[in-house]
Amino acid sequence: SDTSILGVAFGVGVSTGKFSGAGSISIAGIQNKVVAEVGQSLVAGVATILTAPTVTISSTDDSDINTLAGQVNVSFKASALGAAFAYNEIDNEARAIADNATIKASNTVEITATEKANISSLSAAIGAAKESAVILSASLNFISNATEARLSSSLTEDGSSGTNTVKIKTSDTSTIESISGSAARSGESRV
Repeated sequence: SDTSILGVAFGVGVSTGKFSGAGSISIAGIQNKVVAEVGQSLVAGVATILTAPTVTISSTDDSDINTLAGQVNVSFKASALGAAFAYNEIDNEARAIADNATIKASNTVEITATEKANISSLSAAIGAAKESAVILSASLNFISNATEARLSSSLTEDGSSGTNTVKIKTSDTSTIESISGSAARSGESRV
């Protein structure tokens, strides 16, 4: 699976009166289930047999979320209030399974499950006011993956003169890169 989300949310507020307010919210989520499975046949009495020099059962998820939440707020006379918020979540499954099968491979049997989810998020807020400015930014990011490679209740054979090698491997190299910041300027008070 190679799912990708690009989210941009931006708010602008400008006031020559008493109050300026603006905000932006970016919410993104991915929930994938990638399964490569070899197992018992659904037909009664028919066995699952794989025969090849190399047998590979593999599942890979490479999901990406890239978001920007930003806001600019200016009040020339009184107060400014602004916020930028981003929420991102990836909850995936990558599974490679051989269950109740016969695998005949003279070289290699490889069962691999790989998870490479990535979240990149930027939340930025800027505000200025003559009297008071309250400017906030926040970014919440979560990755919760299940990665499984399994060989169970199965038979592996190397054929007549093979040197069969069985490799079972899982890998999860998921990353989160997140920056959140805000700046406020006012004549009297700022947060």
